[in-house]
Amino acid sequence: MVKTRLVALTQDELLTLLKVARADNKRHHGLLLVSALHGLRASEAVILTTENFRDGFLSVSRLKGSNATNQPLLSNSNQLLNERAVIGEILRETAPGALICPSEWQERDSDRPLTRHGLIYLMQKYGQLAGIPAHKHHPHVLKHYCGRRMTDAGVSIDRIQKWLGHRSITSTAAYQQGTDEDAAKATQEVFGSKSNDKRIYARKWKLREPW
Repeated sequence: MVKTRLVALTQDELLTLLKVARADNKRHHGLLLVSALHGLRASEAVILTTENFRDGFLSVSRLKGSNATNQPLLSNSNQLLNERAVIGEILRETAPGALICPSEWQERDSDRPLTRHGLIYLMQKYGQLAGIPAHKHHPHVLKHYCGRRMTDAGVSIDRIQKWLGHRSITSTAAYQQGTDEDAAKATQEVFGSKSNDKRIYARKWKLREPW
């Protein structure tokens, strides 16, 4: 079986995605933000209701055998990333027990959840508007953003495992692999720099005699 490389949004890509989502629908902005900061699967995110948010915390029963998590809503000076403020605004406008992001924000549809495919559509829509590469127009990149961002920040693997609710640390270890962006940057440093070319070819290589 061929294992695919984890694909994650960069910080700049996430900010651009959230910006275009916010301009269109603040509930979509909130859903994407929560998914990215807590590493939620699409099927976990679309069923969130006000009951999942209590006293400044988000409680999620993770799927696919993962452990349930209870995590604080995060504050940030950047309003696009200020989860506590974004979700607080949504909760104030949502009836107790109702979905935070139903399929259509209309009263007649307020009890019908956005489907996984609906979230994929939103990622395609906002990803295109944000100018994000097409291979990243999928909810998985939000979950992977969380794991990669924490890894790059030097957070220990056991703490990342706890935050993402992974039952096995093997799942968490996948985020320690290099990304396509890492590989591209390293390749650019080797092949795309004239100064590096001079340094490489300035070396004097001595050939060994065959005897």
